[in-house]
Amino acid sequence: EVDGQGVARPHYGSVLDNERLTAEEMDERRRQNVAYEYLCHLEEAKR
Repeated sequence: EVDGQGVARPHYGSVLDNERLTAEEMDERRRQNVAYEYLCHLEEAKR
């Protein structure tokens, strides 16, 4: 998915109240979010 500024946004599933994640799944989502945030800040710094 691409936002209005041309930045590709990953499509992560949201955690629902009835959804239980394993520790490994939580770690993977955390890694994905850290990578996404890094790329967002990198893009902002280039402006």
